Amino acid sequence: MLEIADIFRRHGKAYLDRYGKAMLPSHIHAFHSILKCRTAALGGHVYHCNQCGRDRYEYHSCQHTACPKCGGDRRDKWIAARRSEILPVLYFHLTFTVPKFISSLTRSNQRVMLDILFRSAWESLQTLAFDPQFIGGRIGMLAMLHTWSQVLRFHPHLHCLIPAGGLTYFRDRWVPSHPTFFVPVKALSMLFRQSYQIRMKQTDLYDRIPSETWYDKWGIWSKVAGHGRQDVIDYLGRYFCRVAITNNRLERIDGGTVTFRYKNRDKGIWTRMTIPGIEFIRRFLQHILPRRFIKVRYYGLWHPSNREILDTVRCYLGESIECHSSVPSDDSQCHSVSVLSSPTTKPRHCRYCGSTNVAWLAEILPT
Repeated sequence: MLEIADIFRRHGKAYLDRYGKAMLPSHIHAFHSILKCRTAALGGHVYHCNQCGRDRYEYHSCQHTACPKCGGDRRDKWIAARRSEILPVLYFHLTFTVPKFISSLTRSNQRVMLDILFRSAWESLQTLAFDPQFIGGRIGMLAMLHTWSQVLRFHPHLHCLIPAGGLTYFRDRWVPSHPTFFVPVKALSMLFRQSYQIRMKQTDLYDRIPSETWYDKWGIWSKVAGHGRQDVIDYLGRYFCRVAITNNRLERIDGGTVTFRYKNRDKGIWTRMTIPGIEFIRRFLQHILPRRFIKVRYYGLWHPSNREILDTVRCYLGESIECHSSVPSDDSQCHSVSVLSSPTTKPRHCRYCGSTNVAWLAEILPT
């Protein structure tokens, strides 16, 4: 199977010659990490199968958030950590997008404008959810940032998973939402745009945005994500912890070009695109976020400081609970997913005979 690293090896030198002096440190780090991932450059271990007597060499992974070879392990650990937080209720999936001009401006001002995107989405959603016409209580939201389109153009948007209901102001009961309707999307879009504009006025970037942008359509989409723990976990696996493009979408590397598959949303079919290798690397690296930027954030009932409140909700829903310590905090704050409790280590299997009777033999030092 072709890999992103193969494209970097073939076209990386030409890319560095053209753009190397202007590359951001985060892009340089991602570039070299993906090149070294699961190679002798990072070292590894040798395992011996006591069943068939063969040895297996396993090189270390780079663990970079943009590396497609490391995405599966990160996703499994993250989903395992989320299992205890998922409530046995219906869930909605909301997507927040911004107009094209703001997308282009965000590309060169990511830390400030992406943070505003998160805060505005949460503020507008909770404001509307407090209205007794819809929910009338405090809700929870898990939001993840995606910055890419199917063809790797810069397209920042938020995917938000939201329990279908809320806890009343006095925390005396759980109020479920309508099974097919959470909040009115048109009203939410207006509040989202208003919140975004107010926050942008506090920055030096506001005067660079044309006034007609604030009259454009700000797209928000809403749909049912599933009901119950397993449905939501499966949904999380599809929509969260993604990278810009996976290795299985790559088809060819011919001369100076790269061909990959993408899904045409209008036609609902998979099609192919061929672009120069240097352009592919440029499109890929533009989705590397600033260092230490938190791209998955928790709000409201799902904020880590609200474990005690989440346990109260479980009681109302008839679930057994475990005690969590509560640390007072503002619901609008977010929490990084970088600190996760690792699930139980899976047994190692021999790739030749399938036996689990595998033992560590030696360490491979980095070259």
